[in-house]
Amino acid sequence: MSVKTGPCLSEPAPLTKPQSNKLLDRSMDKKPFHVLFVCTGNLCRSPMAEGILRHLLKEKNVNPIEVRSAGLFTFENRPAEPLAVEVCHEKGIDISNHRAVLFDSTLAEWADLILVMENAHLFYIQNFIPQAKGKIFLLRGFGNPSAPGEDIEDPIGQDLEAYRNCYETLEAEIQRILPKIIELAKAQYETKENPCEETS
Repeated sequence: MSVKTGPCLSEPAPLTKPQSNKLLDRSMDKKPFHVLFVCTGNLCRSPMAEGILRHLLKEKNVNPIEVRSAGLFTFENRPAEPLAVEVCHEKGIDISNHRAVLFDSTLAEWADLILVMENAHLFYIQNFIPQAKGKIFLLRGFGNPSAPGEDIEDPIGQDLEAYRNCYETLEAEIQRILPKIIELAKAQYETKENPCEETS
């Protein structure tokens, strides 16, 4: 198993189209801010999280932030779990084309911010993938040092209601951290450095 590894705003957008977030406008030589969600199999939680963040960024017309997801233990190219696809579809988010990707050092280097679902994921990556140092956080603890650091339960093998509960948890957490992600992307745009190492 292995991992295979914005537009240039040269003129104002027409008034008939939504304006982009000017804080995050960039020229072609600017690197987008890369967010990576990681779970166990890249079949349920991380694909849903990826879909949610993409959806929110599109709603707010924010760029340049790129979002991907991966799993620590998975077979590549497996589709997302059908119930995960169904729950996202209920919310107007399409993850039907998702295919599982195995997390490795290449993806760790690509990412500017890595958000994991469980403390076990955090422990594994911190100990075995040094490229993730300084930019990996538990999703529920990111930007909230006083948080208890709870895991987000894996719904795989459970019923539709468990997937809905997982989705609601993911959406609430991503809504909470969205301003922080935009802030970090803005900081990287201005400095060309990864600002996550100073984030607690």
